[in-house]
Amino acid sequence: MEENKQNPEVDVSEKKRKPRLTKATKQRVLKYLEKTGFSRETLKRATEGEKNAEAIIEYMVNSCEEAEAKVERECDSVSLNNINEWLELMKSTQLSERCEFEAAAVVNSILLNERQPLPAKMNGIDLKAAYKFLSNALMGQPQEQMSDATKAFLSREIEVSLLQSEKTKINTRHPDT
Repeated sequence: MEENKQNPEVDVSEKKRKPRLTKATKQRVLKYLEKTGFSRETLKRATEGEKNAEAIIEYMVNSCEEAEAKVERECDSVSLNNINEWLELMKSTQLSERCEFEAAAVVNSILLNERQPLPAKMNGIDLKAAYKFLSNALMGQPQEQMSDATKAFLSREIEVSLLQSEKTKINTRHPDT
């Protein structure tokens, strides 16, 4: 019985040795690194005066390694490979030289050849209808009916795209602002 009592005590003492990092600490360090850049020196400066500096450094190193692994997994994704294949196909067929409606042809090809998730899995957004809308718009064709969720999705995406485009134009004209 004494051995059973000692094991829980050892577990508790091990837990006490490993400090927990609060969300606020992680965010503060991350904001500092975003402002100053990420290097060994800036990480050391970000953790100066912290009682759990080693735990912060260990957390950041592990987070970076996890992020690198995630990027590597995503770069090997089927979607990225499909996009690259479409770009290569467009380049090899010289679509831009042969087609006045290049963008519409690309969107229509994606619509016809790529699987889209069901609207039920996308909170009612029908990506096939969204692609069809874009294809028809680019070709000057009449639009078909869409669900309210799909309309709202397209509206948001177009608005965000226009705002980003405008910001890019402004930043290009006035790089100091």
